[in-house]
Amino acid sequence: MSIQKYAIFREVVDTGSFSLAGERLGISQSAVSHSVTSLEKEYKVKLLARSRSGIQLTDSGQRILQYIDKILYLEEKMNQELAEIRGLELGSLTIGTVTPLTSEWLPGILKRFHEQYPSIQVNIREGTSQEIIEWVENGEADIGFAYSLKERRRIDRLLLAHEPFYLLVHEDVLEEDLFGLIREMPFIMPKSYKEIIQQQKAFKPTVLLELADERGIIELVNKGLGITVLPKLSLHDLPEGVKMIPISSDMIQLPVHIVSLMFSAMSPAAEKMSATISLWLNENYNNIMLTNEKHSSN
Repeated sequence: MSIQKYAIFREVVDTGSFSLAGERLGISQSAVSHSVTSLEKEYKVKLLARSRSGIQLTDSGQRILQYIDKILYLEEKMNQELAEIRGLELGSLTIGTVTPLTSEWLPGILKRFHEQYPSIQVNIREGTSQEIIEWVENGEADIGFAYSLKERRRIDRLLLAHEPFYLLVHEDVLEEDLFGLIREMPFIMPKSYKEIIQQQKAFKPTVLLELADERGIIELVNKGLGITVLPKLSLHDLPEGVKMIPISSDMIQLPVHIVSLMFSAMSPAAEKMSATISLWLNENYNNIMLTNEKHSSN
């Protein structure tokens, strides 16, 4: 019964509403409210704050939620193990991904995965590398794609690929000394890659502003307001006024990792997805890189 209460509580937190949680779970609003109230009485703490503006976690609820998430994750993992024992391929998993990979890699990966495992439900959450790592640590995502990251004690990671970077300038800018352009022209710093760009001591850009929106950054370059550095994954459908200048991989490149709390303790569904990702990249990534090189030479 506690597991059911945990699932209801998690749904209320996700939706911020008793009625929406009930609709998703196929039970009445009063049943949802009764379940949460019962959990609060059982634990003798207030988990949710109810007001006219909505429902929010209390400090106690926030602290308890991390353990509820782990219990729900372990129950899902156990159910998947049981399904494997019975020869079934069932389950669900959540993948955390950065936006460029959502359009570049995931369509092919998901197509192949669903062809092999049609009964496994896949949920996608988009965020920054830091957010994805936190989701994996908290059990909100089973696996995730993340860019260059420092070693973290609780996170296992596997390097998938190195993405090349390009300097983006307005078409009127003459291709002179690469480092001269970066030092002298106003630089628009992409927040997602700030750490790795700052590690390149030879660059030393004069930063005009920082932005997270990569399409917005590209538009600023198109207007002649500055230059930037972005990985190839982000450079789809560039405006005609933006010119790409390749940067040697010896200078800078973007490591893309798959991350998990523990590879050795992955759920069966996550193991299957991880294997599918590796196989798809082995079969397709060289072709992607060759296509990128053809585009950059045009």
